[in-house]
Amino acid sequence: MNFLRLKCPGLSNISSDEEGTYKEMLKDRKKMPEQPALMEGAIERLLRESEARTEEKLGGKIQGLKDSIEEMGEHQRKMQQTVNDHETRLGNLEKEQKRSAKEKVEEERRICSQVVLGLKLPKKDIRIHAKNFIYTAALNPNGARKDTRLQAAAFAETMFQAFQGVMSMNHQSWRSMTKLVFSAETVARDFDSLFDKQNNMQHLKTGD
Repeated sequence: MNFLRLKCPGLSNISSDEEGTYKEMLKDRKKMPEQPALMEGAIERLLRESEARTEEKLGGKIQGLKDSIEEMGEHQRKMQQTVNDHETRLGNLEKEQKRSAKEKVEEERRICSQVVLGLKLPKKDIRIHAKNFIYTAALNPNGARKDTRLQAAAFAETMFQAFQGVMSMNHQSWRSMTKLVFSAETVARDFDSLFDKQNNMQHLKTGD
């Protein structure tokens, strides 16, 4: 087989251009080992800068989060202190109410109480003995009431039904005394009708 070589000015230029391009490629290939190092350094620098920016942003966010947590903790402490103060006030108020209620009961008991000095009743069946004393005092013709037997019996029964407590005691100065506690102030005032204006009562025999 025969080959024919043609000569053409344009083709010769193409060949020279290709040769120049090839030479440039060789030069670039010589530089190639240096380029990865440059790229690696640039990448490392970019990574460091990115990490620095990330740490800066995260640092700000973390600090903000810490501040928020501390603020929430302080708010919680204040709320707990408020609750504790409120419970303390409620406790004090409850104590005041209990004390007031107790004082009220004691005052009502004091108002509903009558004490007869010099009267000593037997401990056994003392309520019955107190009822008999009232009956005798109301019936006494020299006493303050001077009731009939029927009136004295009714009065003594009323007093007896209103008894909340009867106590016979010995006092250092007054010696024997009896304290009667009634269920209502009105009944306690009715008991006063056994005494004269000087709160005296005719001496009566009450039995032992």
